[in-house]
Amino acid sequence: MKKAVIAFFICLLAVVGGTWWFLRGGSRQASLEDTSAGFSADAQGQGRLLKYSEGGTPLRNFQWLRPTRGGTEVAQVLTQTDRQQIAIFKDGQLGDQMHIPRPEGVSEAFHRSAQLRDAAVIPGDVVILLYRVKDPTAVDVPLILAMDLKTQSVRWSHRAVVDHLVLSLDAKQPEGSAVIGYGDEASLVHIPLALQKGERAGAKAPRPAAQTIELPAEIQGITGLLPTGPSTFLVSHHNGLSAFLGAKGWSHFASFPPGPLGFPEPRSGLAYDGRRFWWQPEPGRLVQLKLDGTPVAQWDSKSLAVASPREKDAQLLQLLGADLEGKLWFALAAPSLTPAPLPIPATDPPLPALTASMATAATTTRTADSSRKPEAPSARPMPQTTPPPEGLDRSAWESYLSQGLDFLYCWNPETGALARASWTDSWRKLGPPSDFSMPLSDGELRPAAGGFLFGLGTQAWWLPLKELPLKAIGTSGKASPPPVMTPLVVKAPPSPMMDFSHLPGSPKN
Repeated sequence: MKKAVIAFFICLLAVVGGTWWFLRGGSRQASLEDTSAGFSADAQGQGRLLKYSEGGTPLRNFQWLRPTRGGTEVAQVLTQTDRQQIAIFKDGQLGDQMHIPRPEGVSEAFHRSAQLRDAAVIPGDVVILLYRVKDPTAVDVPLILAMDLKTQSVRWSHRAVVDHLVLSLDAKQPEGSAVIGYGDEASLVHIPLALQKGERAGAKAPRPAAQTIELPAEIQGITGLLPTGPSTFLVSHHNGLSAFLGAKGWSHFASFPPGPLGFPEPRSGLAYDGRRFWWQPEPGRLVQLKLDGTPVAQWDSKSLAVASPREKDAQLLQLLGADLEGKLWFALAAPSLTPAPLPIPATDPPLPALTASMATAATTTRTADSSRKPEAPSARPMPQTTPPPEGLDRSAWESYLSQGLDFLYCWNPETGALARASWTDSWRKLGPPSDFSMPLSDGELRPAAGGFLFGLGTQAWWLPLKELPLKAIGTSGKASPPPVMTPLVVKAPPSPMMDFSHLPGSPKN
């Protein structure tokens, strides 16, 4: 009996000791991963150098996202131990860091390989993250995840095939704020940020409060989406401009005939400067809009004139967006110098040529048939090529373009003041890290974020917009009368509408 009791205690001691040793080792491993690895943000030249040190755990994936409105930057850390983490910076200063748990209903396979594609941040409240798997053939639906910044826990999750996130905020009624997801699919998703009545935090996706908006056939290839209210927005696309008016339906406007220069891809875009909405159909042209898409005024390469010897830049001005002071920023788009494709909507009979002289008002499409399915790609009309440009001096343009297009322009719509900066002249003076190369494009700038973020592996250099040495080059920007925009008509059944009348701040009929 005594021997049995002694043997029992020996076994018990062995089990307890082994468990303690295992937990101690696991704790040490977790501690090593959590404490020896981390972010730093230090002064570097006119900006700040952001760094991540790997510590003892190798990385499976690391990436910096482009900065978002208000100067927030998000980085994703995915370790070989399948630990998903993010860090949020504000104007180059380290803020929130958090572990991203696997949400309810999300498979381990998706969670351990998901890449962060986009993010939207409301400081002190919530960060919305868009995850997709890297494999383009995978059938996993992307995950939209809202993390509460106060509790660092999952607020809600949703699954939808989207590529981009845009915040639609309601300052008067914050409970009406939402995030809109969109991509190449024939639909958008509108998701309230706040939990709805009776909704459990962290519940399994899909989220009942999310509403899908089927896109009308007029919209082909979204190039930009800009909220104009809690449940209304503008959409720029390959065929032109569309306005979603909530319960009132859609308005569609055909784009202008492309200019003679031609650009290798659709370059239309949208911007909001705090007071005005802007649409750029193509480089060198700018249209001010009302929130319902109605044009107010227009500017072209003659009204946005640039002095010699850079006078041709006016035809290449590519809208990047508006900063928080209301100024518009432009880069220079490289033209193809070949005829640009002109989208021709499918109609029966064919539409007349789309010209600015066609004085017709935009039509509003009220939709009610929820049975419409997205049009198959093979049924969509093929673009037709415009006639060869007349009077285009190709050799003169090629000589001009060989001088470089590394300029940024800043235009103040209030005063008409136009300023310019050159990366060639200012890059080294700004004091970047020695291993960072001069930017070759505008892709790192989001004016509403207040700066640039240049990423290189686990490092990034944050450069405030105010540090860019701009040189005043005169006054430009005399407005022309508003253009006459033709209605965009496509032969297709109406798309279903979602009823937003119950949401705070929604327009009423």
